[in-house]
Amino acid sequence: MDDVQCTGSEPTLAQCPFRGWNLENCSGSEAVGVRCVPGEGDIRLVDGPHGMEGRLQIYHSGAWGEVCDDYFDGFYSAYYGYSTTTVCQQLGYRGGSFLSTYDAPSGTFVLDDVNCTGTERRIGDCPHQPWGTENCGATEGAGFRCDVHADGDTRLVAGTA
Repeated sequence: MDDVQCTGSEPTLAQCPFRGWNLENCSGSEAVGVRCVPGEGDIRLVDGPHGMEGRLQIYHSGAWGEVCDDYFDGFYSAYYGYSTTTVCQQLGYRGGSFLSTYDAPSGTFVLDDVNCTGTERRIGDCPHQPWGTENCGATEGAGFRCDVHADGDTRLVAGTA
């Protein structure tokens, strides 16, 4: 993309006016960097091989916290899969899979018993225990692998978020 002219009202970068796909005259010094500031309820995947896979963390009360894997595996929930879909869609992906391989969290659990019904747009909107109320063990971090983007989607790479 080259000569991108966003107004700020576009929901995705691909909807901003620009020169056209593969029409560019960019040099190496024209790469764009973005630093995002997290807001309440934002989520991220950490400790994975790329931004589409890792252990789930949620931003709450000014800090990143861990999310317990209860209900994500479908053991307790009739709505199995909805929570995973909500996580990945909040991150901008189409859907994804729950993974039990990211179960060693580095921080404090702040969210437990997340039980989405399929109507929520953000994981914090799903039914769950009160913030900070949890009974999670050291091996109960929630891991995910999200499905690939659609054409025109944007991703951030090589960041430290």
